[in-house]
Amino acid sequence: MAIPVKDMYVAQANQPGIVSEHRDGENIISRKADGAVAFGRGVKDTATDGEATVFNSSTGVFSGVALYAPQAAGVDSQTYNDLEDMAVLRAGVVSVYSSEAVDPTSDVRVVHTASGSLNVGDFRKSAIATATAKINGARWAEKITSAGYVKLELFGGETIPADP
Repeated sequence: MAIPVKDMYVAQANQPGIVSEHRDGENIISRKADGAVAFGRGVKDTATDGEATVFNSSTGVFSGVALYAPQAAGVDSQTYNDLEDMAVLRAGVVSVYSSEAVDPTSDVRVVHTASGSLNVGDFRKSAIATATAKINGARWAEKITSAGYVKLELFGGETIPADP
């Protein structure tokens, strides 16, 4: 069977960190979790080679999205523990949580500073001064009409410019 096969594994985005579609060019990398990292959260590399943490500042290199892993020690809480091996989707389609309605034409932003009910590493379309960073090069792979799980497509090489 050739890849990509639309909806081969998950017909809809319904759980954080699930690879939602398999496509040519899919790229999954391995990192050690620097602190607890929840499945489906945006991550960035740290100063320590081979480690990544939740995207927690307005600067840095966006590494990708922490993938679901049934072997993770914190699988019941949907989290990688500190220094645990972590799978990160660098390029491909992954299920993430968006705190608002999005569609394929919407901007993609990662929350880097908790704000109200927003969690660090979650995604949204609207800018919040001092709390979000735009991810250039990523796109929403489907439309949702309210907050919830949605397919996010990464192509590798996404950049994070300053958000207003």
